[in-house]
Amino acid sequence: MISVDICICTFRRPFLAETLRSIAVLRTGGADVCVIMADNVLTPSARALVEARAPGFPFPIAYRHSPAANICIARNACLDAASADFVAFVDDDPALVKAVIQGINVYSADSIEKLIENFDIKKILLAMPSAPRSVRQMVINRLE
Repeated sequence: MISVDICICTFRRPFLAETLRSIAVLRTGGADVCVIMADNVLTPSARALVEARAPGFPFPIAYRHSPAANICIARNACLDAASADFVAFVDDDPALVKAVIQGINVYSADSIEKLIENFDIKKILLAMPSAPRSVRQMVINRLE
């Protein structure tokens, strides 16, 4: 069985609860999943939320405080805590939502089901060429 650590680097994000809700409903395809949260701010801003969510959360959550406001330090804190076969980083930055990258619209992960329904989407291009088949299957299972 594969394992995946989902890393979230956050800096006083008021919508962190929504990010955790999205992760909580992932279909893992049998993979062992752990969430690693790096709070990237001098005074811990996410600790209370993580501690409140941890008891009922479907996956273990590891909290790391990275007090220097530097995304590289937060990423390294996540990597230091990671022990899974695969590590995935989730960006909870809403500035990316509604952006257009090389002609492709960026949507919130929370909007996937609504987009499929509203636009009668029948096919989704999954662009993860370096990910192993098991990880791609895990993403596909969530979309089914």
